[in-house]
Formats: sequence, C-alpha cells, structure tokens
Amino acid sequence: MSKTTDLSAGRQILRTELRKLEVGALRGRDRTDAIAEANRRLQQAQLPRLSPTTVGGWFEKGTPAKDFGVLWVLVEVFVEWSGQPSADTLTGHDRAKATARWTSTKELWKTRWEQAKAPRSVTASPGIQAVSRRVSRPIDEFDDRLVLDDLEVHPALSVGAAIDRLDALPAYVTREFDTRLGSLVAAAADGQSGIAVLVGGSSTGKTRACWEAVKNLPDGWRLWHPIEPDRPTAVIRNLDLVAPQTVVWLNEAQHYLLDQAHSTQIASGLRELLNDPEHAPVLVLGTIWPEYWDALTDVPAPGTGPDPYAQARQLVTNKSIVVPEVFTADELKTAQTIATSDPRLAEALQHAEQGQVTQYLAGVPALIERYRTAPPAAKALIEAAMDARRLGHDPALPLPLLEAAAEGYLTDTQWDLLDDDWLEQALAHVTRPLRGTRGPLTRIRPRPAPLPPRRLPRTTRPTFHRHRSSDSRRPRCSRSGPHVGRSD
Repeated sequence: MSKTTDLSAGRQILRTELRKLEVGALRGRDRTDAIAEANRRLQQAQLPRLSPTTVGGWFEKGTPAKDFGVLWVLVEVFVEWSGQPSADTLTGHDRAKATARWTSTKELWKTRWEQAKAPRSVTASPGIQAVSRRVSRPIDEFDDRLVLDDLEVHPALSVGAAIDRLDALPAYVTREFDTRLGSLVAAAADGQSGIAVLVGGSSTGKTRACWEAVKNLPDGWRLWHPIEPDRPTAVIRNLDLVAPQTVVWLNEAQHYLLDQAHSTQIASGLRELLNDPEHAPVLVLGTIWPEYWDALTDVPAPGTGPDPYAQARQLVTNKSIVVPEVFTADELKTAQTIATSDPRLAEALQHAEQGQVTQYLAGVPALIERYRTAPPAAKALIEAAMDARRLGHDPALPLPLLEAAAEGYLTDTQWDLLDDDWLEQALAHVTRPLRGTRGPLTRIRPRPAPLPPRRLPRTTRPTFHRHRSSDSRRPRCSRSGPHVGRSD
C-alpha cells in the first residue's frame, strides 16, 4: 500500500539514515551532546554553529543543510561515537585503511545531502508518493489582487466607473514610521535577519505598509504567509522549511503569539530562525492591535501562575513600530499631492474624520457591506437616518424619531416577527465600529465641560515627558463630515 508523504525521496533517505546513525552512536548520550561536540569542532574550523532547531529539521524532515561541511561535522561525530576510529589516531597501514574508509563515508553522505537538496519533484522510491510543496511564493509573483486576497490588505472604497482605470490598491502615502520599517528591510536585503511588529489600531495601514516595504526586495526573495490548516499549525509544521531570503508574514500576529497552546513553540522557533546564520537572511513582519500588544508584552505579577507568553515577549521586545491613528500635517500635504491621480484618496481626504485617512479608505466598503447585509430592523434604522439627512435634518437624530420612522421601512411580516427588544438589538448592530471607523450610526457622547486650569504639585509631574520628542504632541485635525447619531 502506498504512503503519501510531504518529503522528496532524497529527504526521506537523509532523514532515515541520520536517524539510524544516531541510534547507533548515542548509546546513553543525548543529541544535544553531539551538537555541543560538533559546535566545538565548527568553532575551531570557523564555521557557523548548529542550533537544535536546524538539526531537528534534518532529523524530522530531512531538511538539507545549506553547507555540507556543517552537516558533515555532526555526521563525523556520530560515526566516531559508533566506533569507527579517526584516521588521526592510527599509523601505517591502519591509518591508510581508515583514511580510505572515511573518504568513502564522506562521499556517501555528500551524495545523500545532494539528493536531499534536489527539487521535490524527484520521483520517490517505490511504494511512496512524493508531493511537491513550497511554503513560500516569490515576491515578484504578487500582484495587487493577490496582496488583497493572500496578504489580507483591506480593499479600498470604490469610485464608480473610474475604478476600472485604477489599480486595485490606492496610491500609497509614505509616512514617518515607514523610515524605520524601510531601514529594517534594507538591512535584510544586505543579509541581516530581523523582525518588526507594527502596532496600531484597526485599518491604520499596518499591513499595507509592510507590503510597500518588502515589494521591492531583490530578486530571489520569497514571502510566506502561514495560514493553512490554521495559523499556529502552519508555523509549527513548516518553520524549518523556511529558506534564506524569505519574509515570514504574520498578519494579525495575535493569532500566532497569543495562542496559549502554541505561543511558546512558535516564538522559540522564530527566535531560533532569526539567530541561525544558516537560514539568514530572513525577515519576520507582524501586525497587531494595541490591546493585543499590551496582553503580549505585559509581565505577569509574581506568584500569579505560569507565564505563557515569556518566549513571545522576548521575541518582540524592542521590535515594535507604532503606526499612528491619524496622518500628520506633513503627511496630509503629501497625500493631497498624490490624490490628484487617485480619486479614492481624494475622497478620503475630503471626508475622513480628523486625519483618519486609511480608516476611511478601508471602512467605507465595510460600512456598505454592513448596510446591505443588516437584519431588517437594523437596516430600517439606517434607511430612516439616511432619508432624514436627505430631507435636511441635522446630523444629531433623536432616537424617538428613528424608532418611529423605522416601522415604515419594514414589511408587515418583518414587523410582526420583531423581538420585544428589537430596538436595542438594532442599535447594537448599527453602532458597532468596524475597520477603525464609526458604525453606520453613532451614539452621541457629550464631552464634559473643560476643567479650570490648576497647577499640579511637583510630586505628580509625569516622568515620561523626558522620553517624548518635542513635536510628538501634534494638534488634532478638525472634524469634517456629518455624523448620524443618537441624541441622549
């Protein structure tokens, strides 16, 4: 009966032979002892050190070493521990025989290594079916549609007939945080592995910024978005298959790093990957909301039990890049210039609230979808509000008006089947925010009256002011556009 496997024939052979060699060599020792001895020899030869993750890839999936010399040092340790004497310990005819035997052994293992490095389309041995599988895709294969579908960049608003003349992604406005992200990507292109996690609210442009930063990496770079069969499992199963010059794409990083059952394994594997010179360079990019970042980086109080995110916290410490909610004044000026060639950006600049340009671009399609798919009562409230505004009512719509008007937008059957608390259910639906924007309707929360100025005692002076740049507190942009809401 045939057996399906994800390994090529060459990798199966390498894995099997390594396991057989290890069994005969250890004899009460541990694999880590062999790795330690191999690393001692590698250091003397000025070769890269081995990590347990790298060696684990050899034994679990037959993943071939980047350099045969590194693999051979570990094999040499195992062969010696199996009882084959080193030629250096012998003389005369015995030394010559041992040298020939070691040469033959090395040639055999080099052949196995070369077969393991062959493409996975190599035909498997009889009774075994080889499956060709890649965990990444060349970056130059990604077009705008694939960026939307696979990399999970939010689609932007439509502008009618003009959409056919525009790219799927709206024009990009470079922002201040892009400089730091660009430096990290440039370092990766020069051979240095790195990681960054973009921290910002919903639809602030985190994922799009990551794509803009990596799309111009040199030829040969690939991108891996681990999502199948689920995100944690995809990382755990395939992390050792990540080759040099790969971007590991962790959009919505909380699904990987805040998964209590798998966080430690995922984070420790990523740390090994980033620190393993055999896999360099790799670039790990993640995105996350501030509330999830807080949960990830918060250190539990002593005595409160296990710390499930210790490895993940170590992985991301000092690796955050904050993505602001609003555009700065300079960024808005840049956007105005770019918007002359993209009506979507122009509309966002005209109607976005307080400089929240990216939220408007991503939020409008989501708001339209929520309206079209809303339950009858919720849709009735939205349509009542829309008509009230069209008839000249100001944005602050009294709730009794909406409640009374909604009945006229429901059929008799829909009205009769409403629950007693239909209004509360409908309001909960239409006021829920999405993609960083308000819902179709918004409850109006009156701002408190400003407090009279008073001098703070010196003992309450904030200590963080010394760490903030002088221009970090910028004036907020004025509100623009009407708001439909509830008047309490």
